Amino acid sequence: EWDNDLTNPSVARALTELRKITNAIVRRWGKPDQIHIELARDLKQGRSRRLKASRRMRDREKERALAATAITNSELKIQHPKRWMIEKYLRDEECGWVCPDTGRKFGMGGLLGRDAQFEVEHIWPYSQSLDNSFLNKTICYHEENRTRKGSRTPRRAYSDQELATILD
Repeated sequence: EWDNDLTNPSVARALTELRKITNAIVRRWGKPDQIHIELARDLKQGRSRRLKASRRMRDREKERALAATAITNSELKIQHPKRWMIEKYLRDEECGWVCPDTGRKFGMGGLLGRDAQFEVEHIWPYSQSLDNSFLNKTICYHEENRTRKGSRTPRRAYSDQELATILD
């Protein structure tokens, strides 16, 4: 059964066929060390573009592994960081451990601790954009996000003068 977010029946069929093929390969030759899949749309790109995309993905995997290690080695000693924790950590690294909306500095405890005060928020509100990508997210002090910014863009949430002060 595929994830409920999958609404395209063509994609669901393709994934089902992929699963069948993979299972047949495993039955016949055993579990492979790795599986490499190239989608038809990727084949249109030149080899150099595909290699560049592959390098970017490997680099991103390394960043995520380093983030997981940093979380594990932190004062919180979280042994198996979840995906959302790693994403939150990567967002914080990008922001320099400072809330872009308030200028508040924070550490690992404020981010992932029992009384965490910082959360991931959408720059362009998800309700308006349906963009849940990594690039549309940042870190925000929880009260600022809930009471001031809410489901508005930064421009609408803050006056031009306030926004200029925050960005300086």
